Amino acid sequence: MLTRRKLFRSSGKVESFKAGYINHNGEFAIEPKYSSVHDFHNGVARVVPKAGQHIYINKQGEEVPNPYKSRK
Repeated sequence: MLTRRKLFRSSGKVESFKAGYINHNGEFAIEPKYSSVHDFHNGVARVVPKAGQHIYINKQGEEVPNPYKSRK
């Protein structure tokens, strides 16, 4: 099971953060490199690499096609 976590960094004037996922040992399974992350459902999670963009990843952190996009 992977859990969402945010890593806060101070970059001088502005506080910023990146989000990733940790495993049951508290170690990062997917490094904190996303602006926002969502929970995994059926092995896939929606993540936001930068504002206005979202992609889907598997539990190995690999980008996968949108599983919710209707296929015709």
